[in-house]
Amino acid sequence: MNEKSRLLKRYIFIVSMAVLMIEGALQASAAGLVINEVMSNVRGSDSGLGTPGDRNEFIEIFNASDDTIDLSLYRVSDMDAVDDIIAWTDTLLLDPDAVYGATHLPPGEYSVILDPEYIEIGDGNYLQPYDFPPKTLIVTVGNTTIGDGLSTKDPIILLDASEDTVSSYGTPGNTVDNIPYDPGDGISVERISPFYPDNELYWVSSQESSGSTPGAANSCYSQAELILPSYGFNIEPEKIVSGETVTLSVLVQNQTEDTVKGVSIDFFVDTDWDSILSSNEEIATLYKDDPIPPYGCTLRVEVEWKPASIGNKRVGVKLSGDEKAETFKMLKVGDIVGEIIITEIMYAPLRGGEWLELYNRAPFPIDLFGWKMKVGVQDAITISVKHTVLPQNEYLVIVEDKTLFQTKWGNVPSTIVEPEKWTSLGNSGDTILIEDNSFFIFEEIFYRDGSEQGVSIERINIDIKSNLNWNWGNSCDYSGATPGRKNSIYASSSHSKTVLSVNPNPFSPDGDGYQERTVISYELPFNKAKVNLSLYTRTGIRKHNFLKQKDSGRNGEFIWDGRDSGGKKMPVGLYIVYLEAVDKETNKKIIQKTAVVIAGRR
Repeated sequence: MNEKSRLLKRYIFIVSMAVLMIEGALQASAAGLVINEVMSNVRGSDSGLGTPGDRNEFIEIFNASDDTIDLSLYRVSDMDAVDDIIAWTDTLLLDPDAVYGATHLPPGEYSVILDPEYIEIGDGNYLQPYDFPPKTLIVTVGNTTIGDGLSTKDPIILLDASEDTVSSYGTPGNTVDNIPYDPGDGISVERISPFYPDNELYWVSSQESSGSTPGAANSCYSQAELILPSYGFNIEPEKIVSGETVTLSVLVQNQTEDTVKGVSIDFFVDTDWDSILSSNEEIATLYKDDPIPPYGCTLRVEVEWKPASIGNKRVGVKLSGDEKAETFKMLKVGDIVGEIIITEIMYAPLRGGEWLELYNRAPFPIDLFGWKMKVGVQDAITISVKHTVLPQNEYLVIVEDKTLFQTKWGNVPSTIVEPEKWTSLGNSGDTILIEDNSFFIFEEIFYRDGSEQGVSIERINIDIKSNLNWNWGNSCDYSGATPGRKNSIYASSSHSKTVLSVNPNPFSPDGDGYQERTVISYELPFNKAKVNLSLYTRTGIRKHNFLKQKDSGRNGEFIWDGRDSGGKKMPVGLYIVYLEAVDKETNKKIIQKTAVVIAGRR
């Protein structure tokens, strides 16, 4: 039997006990060393010698006992390799607050197991990125990497001198739960409390703006007596049609050593996404007198709710009077267009790299921290690992390479975000998902190949569903795309009126610097059209083809300098501007004419 098989065998008992745990009967983990945080998907490239992925992984250990413990008596494993824990002795560690050169961890303190290559320059990116709090004990392993190099799919175990497991992450041996998992680029996985067992309910992605909390209390950990853990808030079902009822249920968890009795819980729909309960947002307030035993035991509270309208509902629950004890979850009511939508996709660029554009339809700003984008069957990527607020009615462009993008498109009038990793956009069509940090899908679109290289596909109407093929078309902008601004084929609503105008009219292209040119503009009742725009004399002789079989959206314009198609100045007089447009969807043709006058010098 190889070592990996023996390690798996040791976990049969642990996994069996986890399966048998029932809600409300969870006891605190036995006091001792606890794997409290794991960073396996570091910020930056994670493949290749000297990359951040080769240097910046870590495992955090917490001493939950009352005694100082010597970590050199323990080993750590990712189920592929087993490593001794040894003292960190390299003086090139830049953090002045860290404690190193020792392996003794005092009670209630944290130790961080760093990759031995943490202090190396490597490719020069993300050098020594972590800021360790005072008293953090830094140790490492007696190998070139932690385990075989940490993967987001690797469970981790901590072994004592007798090779007994004292703590774990990822429920080794259990292949049916959802841990280990990938929290996103540069984001660690945190245990909700060091006193809770290794179970998928008790691990979450770090909410710290830097992405992790090595050497400090986890961002998800609360020292309050009662908490509402995010994993314990459920909405069933998570998607309904108008008029249906859902069940909202939440766990109230007791973190003290004493039984708690009597709690009041507020359920509300956070219509403005400000996380504050307003009087017009309340769903129900429930008081429960049931006793909640100590050490992590829970009480489940439920209420039924029938939403009054369709839309994406941000449902909140909080302990009455405690602004910090709260959690939120999304509910989809009806088949609606989301708040955050995709409005433009550049999947076949000539230059500038791939990119796509998001738009916030909501009447309030939305923070995209931890949101993800998934293309086809590829792994999801994190859009932003920082708090990135997208204001209402504004655009955000997600780019493959910011430098290449700005070289091609300049400084666009919107936020530009370059994720730590990129996922390729298929040239023959693909599916794109946009989801928030709780995996609620706000946008899902399947696009088809149909655009020429260097030309984006644009959404016509932001209030119409994404997956309607006729709501998309090739950009008609002269540059091939409109990143960060209104689409060239944008239409707010359908109308039947055709407008053809000339301004100024008359105009006088006589060289005096006044009204030398005029703008011929049109507005069509079609979202996508082929346009011919010409100039005729009053006797019907064509003098200029301004536009010939031009792809157009609803609006367009042409600036005329008073010359014919050969570049010759036209004489003073009245001329006819002739517009012909054909709807590309229905082949319906419209014709519009208007007069333009070339005036002479006064």
